[in-house]
Amino acid sequence: RNINSFCSYGDTLLAATTAGVMMTSNNGDSWIDISANLPDTSFSKLNLIGNTIYSITANRDRIYAGTRSAVYYRDNLQYEWTEILRLEDDVVVFSLLADTDTILVGTYTKGILRSVNNGITLQNTYIDSLNLNPACNSFFLKDNVLLAGTGGNVYKSNDKGASWKSAESGILAQRIFTFASVGDKIYSGSWGGGIFIRNAERWDNLNRGLRSWYITDLNICDNQLFASELGTGILEFVDNTW
Repeated sequence: RNINSFCSYGDTLLAATTAGVMMTSNNGDSWIDISANLPDTSFSKLNLIGNTIYSITANRDRIYAGTRSAVYYRDNLQYEWTEILRLEDDVVVFSLLADTDTILVGTYTKGILRSVNNGITLQNTYIDSLNLNPACNSFFLKDNVLLAGTGGNVYKSNDKGASWKSAESGILAQRIFTFASVGDKIYSGSWGGGIFIRNAERWDNLNRGLRSWYITDLNICDNQLFASELGTGILEFVDNTW
């Protein structure tokens, strides 16, 4: 099975995979499948096989999982999954972010959707540029500022996703897949443009030592920045190089 997304939930790590939701409580030494009651998301038109979970996030006592055409939630780790949002069949939920009662849903074909009542109702948060490439690949929250990585830009919101403006100055890549932060520094990873660091209102590249510039994930461990690069593997950023 392939892993599409991770999130932490207290002392537990959850993984969204191509075969359901997996959970570990012992630092990855063993994993259990907690996908009971999630539907089969097979869809031959999209070449998907099995119970594919694209995104996962946690908020207080609830975790959320994004699939093709729906978002599900589970109250703590004791109960079954319940559908909270139903979308069109061709809408894939690539990214999720939950903050108090606000849920942001990043989709493949409908841009960014937002609920302010814990999923009871849903509204589109309109971004002009998303008409050209509506995929929203990732969200990032830091100091009450939201960032969204899309198929053609980075956007910023100061009002929990109600409105967005461009924050892409300096980024040459077209697809922003991932964000990470150490202290007051914010990093973004892109598909084809490498890695960038946020400096004031622009992004500067950190590509020295990269091979392919296709970045699938960024992570922080012990205040060190790590990147997963297509065709290379895991890289560590040391002395301004990878």
